[in-house]
Amino acid sequence: MSQRLTVGLGIGALIAGAVGVLAPQAAAKDLAPGVSCGDNGFCRNDTDDIYYITGQVTCSGFPGSVVSFSGYAGRHSTDPIPMSCPSDYTPGTMDQGPPSIGPDGAMQMSPPTQSPGTWTSNYPVSIDWQTATVDNDQKLKPHTGSS
Repeated sequence: MSQRLTVGLGIGALIAGAVGVLAPQAAAKDLAPGVSCGDNGFCRNDTDDIYYITGQVTCSGFPGSVVSFSGYAGRHSTDPIPMSCPSDYTPGTMDQGPPSIGPDGAMQMSPPTQSPGTWTSNYPVSIDWQTATVDNDQKLKPHTGSS
């Protein structure tokens, strides 16, 4: 009986250890003492200061599409840092219709038609958290834009 209990506890400890290793917190990046940011776009701040966070997000779509972002992590909170990926636009095409015969028997060209363009939404593929700067007066302004 005690052998079963020992084996059971050992297996339970292995499973608990594996779950701890795979937890999302393991992917967090420490930017400053008490400040960490994760792949989910949130930063946790366990300090008495407000932090200005910067980074870059690599987006799907056009290869190498990188967008800079920034935002604030408040005192003793977990906050989302706004980031977005621009959409891609593919213009429509101009199509010439088939020729037709007019009322006078002459060949006429149909007017061209424009097909609508399409928008493709892009999404973050990876986040590169870069800096965390104390900004208790919030003088720094969040920015977005491509680089």
